[in-house]
Amino acid sequence: MQSRMRREFDIAEYEAKENVTTVATKKIGHVIILLMLFFILAVIFCAVWQSGVNRSLEMKKTQLLASIYDLEEQHRTLRSDIASQTMPEAIVEDALVRDISFEQIEASGLLLVARGD
Repeated sequence: MQSRMRREFDIAEYEAKENVTTVATKKIGHVIILLMLFFILAVIFCAVWQSGVNRSLEMKKTQLLASIYDLEEQHRTLRSDIASQTMPEAIVEDALVRDISFEQIEASGLLLVARGD
């Protein structure tokens, strides 16, 4: 009878060990599933973040291109104004408005300066 009791005790102990390992396995499984979910969320977050940064950079690029276009147009306008003001007709008109008179410069009064090589 004693051997039978001992056998039942061993079986109960074996079942308890098996139960502990299944609980540990389940906990590890839950941890792995949670880690996988966090990883998937991190990947999705990175993709959305990258998309937002790209959109922001494209908006900035478009804004800078528009600014460059405006500055080039302003540059062309200023160059045309300068060119029109240096024309002889514009100089004469400006001289008349400001009451400026032109005088002939004698060539003997000029000082020639020679450039080096």
